[in-house]
Amino acid sequence: MRTPLVLLAWTLSALAQIGPTAIPHGGLHVEGTRIVDEAGQIILLRGTQLPSLEAATPTTLSQIRQRWNMNAVRLPVSVSAANRDPDYLGRVAGAIKKVNQAEMIAILAATGDAEQGLPTADTEQFWKSAAAYFKTYPGIIFDAFSEPVAGDIPGHQVGIHSAADWQFWLHGGKSASGQKAVGMQVLVDAIRSTGATQVIAAMALDDDPLLQGFDRSAYVNDPNVLYEFCPMHPTNLTDAQRDQHFGFAASQVPLLANDWDLELDQASAQCQGLPADPKKTEAIVRSLLTYFDAHEISWTSSVFQPGKLITDLDTYEPTQLYRSWTCGQAYWPPPGLGQAVQFHLWGVTGASLIAVNGGSGTISLPQDGLGIGYGPGLENATSLQVVDALGASREVPLLFAGPGQINFAIPAYLPEGPLDLAVMTANGPGAIGKAVVRSITPGLFTATANARGPVKGATQDGTLLWTCDISRCQTLPVRVGAQVTLWGTGFRHASLADLRITVGGIEIPILSAGAQAWPYNDQVTIEIGPELQGLGETDLIFTAVGKVANAVRIAIE
Repeated sequence: MRTPLVLLAWTLSALAQIGPTAIPHGGLHVEGTRIVDEAGQIILLRGTQLPSLEAATPTTLSQIRQRWNMNAVRLPVSVSAANRDPDYLGRVAGAIKKVNQAEMIAILAATGDAEQGLPTADTEQFWKSAAAYFKTYPGIIFDAFSEPVAGDIPGHQVGIHSAADWQFWLHGGKSASGQKAVGMQVLVDAIRSTGATQVIAAMALDDDPLLQGFDRSAYVNDPNVLYEFCPMHPTNLTDAQRDQHFGFAASQVPLLANDWDLELDQASAQCQGLPADPKKTEAIVRSLLTYFDAHEISWTSSVFQPGKLITDLDTYEPTQLYRSWTCGQAYWPPPGLGQAVQFHLWGVTGASLIAVNGGSGTISLPQDGLGIGYGPGLENATSLQVVDALGASREVPLLFAGPGQINFAIPAYLPEGPLDLAVMTANGPGAIGKAVVRSITPGLFTATANARGPVKGATQDGTLLWTCDISRCQTLPVRVGAQVTLWGTGFRHASLADLRITVGGIEIPILSAGAQAWPYNDQVTIEIGPELQGLGETDLIFTAVGKVANAVRIAIE
């Protein structure tokens, strides 16, 4: 299995090894300043936003969870659409289920109309309906209202959050525009009146002072609330500024930072307040992430859409800060903070080897399967040395070495457990890394060889499921009644009863599964039933012993 080279701009200074972001088990609740799941595990939310409900596709969510090491997705939910369209909450439910199936928490973020700067009675009514609809959904957080505008509060002074501002934020009143605004306490009470017990996020006033002036008198009267804020980069460049604007509250209440994009595509104060030197701006992003970690602050970063965290929806490659820019001017590829965020989540340093399953992208590696390592100077690799869970030093098969990437095998004799990896070059030791060997870590191969797009496989008569030209790869349609064999790695040790495949959300029969004749490669054979007829190109989701592989595409006639 050979994947395209990923050329990495190794500009990050040393960071602590982060490891895999914790997957929440069951519902969440607040204990003191922390978020805890049903298993008692402390959860720090690490996530992103989607631009719309429709963007919650299995392919996109697979990237967010498995390639970006995130555990939360923020879903924008329109108050006005929900109040006028009886089918709207059903569509929200569909997006939530996809997020949860990808092993992530869905944050339902209530958004008002463009001219609505503060929550109104419509927002309150929305939550009475929405919370009643979703009160049995454990894997969600209710975000009461997005970005309440401080300027709509009567008597508000720019640059200051007074005690009166916070009381208005909490209890509501007549806004500066003459509208009746409801407070966060009213929204929380509306949610609780339905019997819903999930965590609620209450967003602070959305301007530069952030949580400044926030104290116990402004706390929402509910034990299961976390407090959200949107840090602007130009006014939060230093730890001292962060301490003043929000950090002080981290020792008192659980915090969630949201929407801290660089806005390089806009001629905004946010962008114009950044250094012109990309390396200095990248250092700011890394410094902010390090601050969040040190203060146990949860966060959702930017938006998972082209020009923000990713370059496009074909490759899903992260945006980079590799050259200077002019705020608001379009570039290709677009600059952005994507790679800085991704590297931080994986704990990448200037000498790191980040090892993942070739298919699923999880940090664990499959016993008797294939893996990929990303890092600096890998084109010079001559061998890959490992120290396994029993302390034995071994050399494992190195299958490919190129700029930024190596492909290697994980032999069956390696025991389950921690694995240290070290690349050897003609000039001595190179990049090093850590992983975990598991007996089952499923992944499916794709025609694009980057764990996304058309799945690799063939029908029983040998017809391939994909075709590629010099520019792109595409799915080829499969007829109803065909038996299809899909190729992958990391699931040969699972029993047939432990495997599950859905196509377009419909579960389909699995006929057989196991090792291929080709070393370290596995296969699973399915039957395309009549219930799939006419689906066209759609998502195929594969799980083994409950572990979700990378989402891939298949086409059904």
